[in-house]
Amino acid sequence: MNGFIIHFVSGDAFFSGIFLILASIAMSFHARAFTDIAIHTADSKDDSPAIPPWKTTYRSLVRLIFMVGLIFLALSSTPLPLFLELLLYILPASLMIILCFKPVRRKYIVTLASLSSTICVLSIIAEIPYQRLPPMPKASFDKAYVVGDSVSAGVAYKGEKTWPEIAAERCHVKITNLSQGGGTAGSALSQVKVIKDKKALIFLEIGGNDMLGRTPLPEYRRNMEKLLKALQDPERIIVMVEVPWAPFHGSFCRAQRELAEKYDVILVPRRIFAGVLAGKESTVDGIHLSNQGHEKMAKMFIDVCGSILCPQK
Repeated sequence: MNGFIIHFVSGDAFFSGIFLILASIAMSFHARAFTDIAIHTADSKDDSPAIPPWKTTYRSLVRLIFMVGLIFLALSSTPLPLFLELLLYILPASLMIILCFKPVRRKYIVTLASLSSTICVLSIIAEIPYQRLPPMPKASFDKAYVVGDSVSAGVAYKGEKTWPEIAAERCHVKITNLSQGGGTAGSALSQVKVIKDKKALIFLEIGGNDMLGRTPLPEYRRNMEKLLKALQDPERIIVMVEVPWAPFHGSFCRAQRELAEKYDVILVPRRIFAGVLAGKESTVDGIHLSNQGHEKMAKMFIDVCGSILCPQK
């Protein structure tokens, strides 16, 4: 998958967007560029001062950097606590708006810039936990089930070897691949009915088709909750891959995170899955895995779950 696209679906655009916004805020502290220091032109027809050309250029650059940062932020589909998300957009935007007027008192710039910077830092702190892989509990499983879509089921091209097959061979455990092409959170409910083992590792790679097929958010959330409820068992561990959500799917990302927390599901950060998809050789069409992609996905599975997999005797 294209690196530019990966930057957004992995959520990395959230951090680059914040960085650009912070850069524009820092630039707004340049007092001479945004205060009422101006010059009179010789041919002025009135007493109003003219703004020096460098000021106009500087102000335009600050606003451009801010707008690019704001766009990156919006396209990253990164959910934050609602009040924090509102302040993250409102405060820096308010700063840029008041900088459009002249004269601007420096104390107003400093106050609003300081508040905006604080909100940016708090937003980063709020998102950091979702960028880290949660620790695996102490457990041992000799069997695992994979519930997913065509990324895990494969697309049956010549010579394809799916990642669950590769992982099973390397870990010497039984991995039952229940994945189906076109699978969604709703269709996965029928896939998991065959799981009878009380003690097992359940690995979920599902939700991509809900995004591509434009499943309504309430339906996605309802189906995902039913799925997690159906899989719940004290002796099971459920690991779910966070979907690399496309732009403007922040509500879906929020729903997946909230349900993972509610049902004590280990959520693999989307940047890790996006890393599997990254690179031209990883997929055959931008989404479905090539043999190299299956190798990368198998490695990711082992890196995440290997510590709780016990080889069969």
